[in-house]
Amino acid sequence: MSKKFNLLMDTCKNYVKSNKEENRERDKEPFNKLVKVIDNNSKLEQRLDILLNGYTMSKLAKGGESPAALNRGNRPECGGVNGDTEHPMTKCMYYNNKENTSNNKCEKCFLKKTPWVNRSKRYEVFNYQIPMPFKHRICSVGKIDLIVKDKVDNKLFAVEVKPEKGNNESLSRMMAEILTYTTILEYSAQKNGEEYQLLDGKYQLSPAIAFFEKYDGKETKQCEMYNYYNDIHDENFNKLIGKISVFIIKKIDMGNGIQGFEFT
Repeated sequence: MSKKFNLLMDTCKNYVKSNKEENRERDKEPFNKLVKVIDNNSKLEQRLDILLNGYTMSKLAKGGESPAALNRGNRPECGGVNGDTEHPMTKCMYYNNKENTSNNKCEKCFLKKTPWVNRSKRYEVFNYQIPMPFKHRICSVGKIDLIVKDKVDNKLFAVEVKPEKGNNESLSRMMAEILTYTTILEYSAQKNGEEYQLLDGKYQLSPAIAFFEKYDGKETKQCEMYNYYNDIHDENFNKLIGKISVFIIKKIDMGNGIQGFEFT
């Protein structure tokens, strides 16, 4: 088993249930550090040093080739999913909305009665669960949850997504995680002399986070804190969302047990 290293994202604390001021304190120190990461004057090495919490890429490197990385994007059909974490959710968001994809495995899937149907006119679920380039896979870092494409601006977002149910992960943790991924990709691009490649060409991936507006009729903790920071005009938060796009996922009842979703 790989050794666990505490990166900046691992030091971010989860939210508590009903105390906005305490939750703000939990985000305060990570926000201070993340603002330095998005500073236009900060060098790549400086940003990595903050996000990796002082560790070097060579110290964290796993080494070896990843079959998942080598077969990136080669996903002709879904084999069914199980569970209610972000992985099966993002998998369904991708396959259930991909053109020319066989859905013949859906009958074996626990989501068969409530598949995720994308109702966004502007945004396409382009890919999901994307690993880091195999030469620069590091301990403690997983995969990008979703790649979302803006069909108007032809722009791709690397998106950290949280499920709607029972999730208290902080906005600072989500931001730190997606900035870690995109900064590692930038590092890899510099070392390899090319941008991160996905299926139909080379794109630069912009960082983004996504969370649900509501669960069971109530605001999710992420949406509550997002609105709170906007209401109080939190300076560091405003700087961060100027660089990290935020998608709020709204569910749409389409009838017959089918749930639509929309990125707003």
